[in-house]
Amino acid sequence: NPKKSMVKYLTDHGFSVFITSWKNPDAGMSEVRLDDYLLEGINEVVRVACDFCKVPKVHLVGYCIGGTLVSVYMAWANKRFGASDVPVAHWSLFTTLTDFSHPGDIDVFIDDACIEAIEESMAKRGYLDGSEMAASFRMLRSNSLV
Repeated sequence: NPKKSMVKYLTDHGFSVFITSWKNPDAGMSEVRLDDYLLEGINEVVRVACDFCKVPKVHLVGYCIGGTLVSVYMAWANKRFGASDVPVAHWSLFTTLTDFSHPGDIDVFIDDACIEAIEESMAKRGYLDGSEMAASFRMLRSNSLV
């Protein structure tokens, strides 16, 4: 809906908007680690956006687990580049978990038994099937499914 589109609003106000999305994993990605997502993912996206727009810094937005990665990236980038030279001017997070000591409702799915089951499933497949994660989120909002 263009009337509710953040992208339309931003582009109408002179911003260049780049959107990245998750690749659906398969067993070939079983060796991909968090560092890979940070360095080959977010760091590369920021670099390309800066180069394309010919600017030293970008505005970065993260959504859900992408926001968690943006938080980790910003901590890494502050150490790597120095606070004044991070190639991100401002950053915003939407529906992002950053305090894992108080995860909220999702806490029911992250006890030792659940983590062990997820790890076993991932060891067999080489990745976490998105349908398994989606099922967890559907259970959290079960009233809206009735």
